[in-house]
Amino acid sequence: MPKNITQYDLLISCPGDITDEIGIVEEVVASFNQQFTNSLGISILPRHWSKSSYPQSGGKPQELLNEQFVKDCDAAVAIFWTRFGTPTDEYKSGSEEEIQIMLDSGKQVFLYFCEKPIKPGYDSEQYKLVEAFKEKYKDKGIYWTYDSNESFKELFNAHLTQHFLTEKKLNTINAEIKPKLAIKSISADNTIVDELVVQRYIVPNPMPYKERLKRIKNKIDYINTIHFYKETNDSLSVASLKWSPIATVSSMDLLKGSLIKISEDIKKIITLFVEKYCFTLNDDFFDVGELREDFAANMLSTLHGGGTVLKGTASEKRKYEYIYAVKEEIEDYILWESIEKTYSNLNIAKLLVENSGNSFDEDIDIEILMPVSLLIPHYKIPVPVFNVLDSFDKKYNFSDLFSIQQTDKYFDYDSSVKNKRFTPMPIEPVFKNEEMWFEKKYKSEINKLFSYEIFERKDETIIKLHVDYIKQHTSIAFPTPIFLDMEAKIDNIKYRIISKNNPDIRNGTLKVIPSFEKR
Repeated sequence: MPKNITQYDLLISCPGDITDEIGIVEEVVASFNQQFTNSLGISILPRHWSKSSYPQSGGKPQELLNEQFVKDCDAAVAIFWTRFGTPTDEYKSGSEEEIQIMLDSGKQVFLYFCEKPIKPGYDSEQYKLVEAFKEKYKDKGIYWTYDSNESFKELFNAHLTQHFLTEKKLNTINAEIKPKLAIKSISADNTIVDELVVQRYIVPNPMPYKERLKRIKNKIDYINTIHFYKETNDSLSVASLKWSPIATVSSMDLLKGSLIKISEDIKKIITLFVEKYCFTLNDDFFDVGELREDFAANMLSTLHGGGTVLKGTASEKRKYEYIYAVKEEIEDYILWESIEKTYSNLNIAKLLVENSGNSFDEDIDIEILMPVSLLIPHYKIPVPVFNVLDSFDKKYNFSDLFSIQQTDKYFDYDSSVKNKRFTPMPIEPVFKNEEMWFEKKYKSEINKLFSYEIFERKDETIIKLHVDYIKQHTSIAFPTPIFLDMEAKIDNIKYRIISKNNPDIRNGTLKVIPSFEKR
């Protein structure tokens, strides 16, 4: 499982005569991390120029170190013995400059002076600088002395723990790593807003009607240009076409093959549509010439599981294909018109849960509380008629109608689900009432999509939704829109959020704003 960890960078600043203490600092920090990282979510990372810097040109050494990591450190431990260090432009040593940067930033500096016996051959001038620096901070109470590695380890361990485990520090850490959850809504232009924006439900037609009409008309115009009495010299060719029910047999001549003619049902579909939209059909629009079934080729095709094979000129086959394509596109156009008519006049709100905090959260229960008169439960929204259900089910998924698709601003609901919940589909009986079967299947699909629990009280409806997981600085959309009755006079709704990583219940209110004029 992921952990919520707040990392603090600790600068180790010391001249070259300090060696053992660097290892001691790293040892104490490692022990601290082992003890408190998992339990309290605190981690300390030691930073020393020997491990944290990298070769870089274009500046003076100390300036480059300052930019690479010194300024970003949260605290520092500075240790002196006999050497003060190499001077910089502004300070008598790099260590002094690093200490001053930290103090100027209001950050903690653990300052230590070593009082071990001095080895022969030390640099007396350097030692004088150390003593002067020590004198400078004598009355400020910010440094400690030690005379052995053991005493330094005890001091530093106590100081490090005291600093990072104060109540104030822990409260700060908890505040920093807490998830911050809130319910917001998605506006008509897919932006995230603080109010509950109510909008008209617009069926997500995969292609605009104008584009569909244009495509249909272009195909019809092309078919109107094909006339077979002008194409007597076309050579015969054989091609496999997917068999469709748009053709009927006019005669049964096994040697020549059955002559293909367009069925009356297909003629009716296309003719009525053309009349409605004032398109033009030539008198020979449905004439496919001498196009026939290829009897011999069909026998082989059937044995190999293939489709019906037709023979005729290239133009005959092309016209047949285009008539079939027109029929398919008209049926699709009518299907989406019917779906739109079914769900017209519905109002929706698209909600999401937003985590603006610095840590993830999980096992989240959301409750939306609203007056009974406002919510239209999903099991009360209109059901398409049987033939529309049947046609839609063969080509599309109902999730295409109702799921809130993710954008660059928020993720879809499925992104938060750890273990996909399996909802069994009703078992299709061998002998069935088609109309009842498709309505049952539709309701099963809808219940799976609208994965809410709905509880109705006397004057209040509670919608419950569970979210498995949400990352920090992330928004997760609800699985579907919520349908609302805007005849209700409602100014706002309330919500509650209970989650694993936040001991408090988050209560909030959303102001209800219609994004349209009521009819």
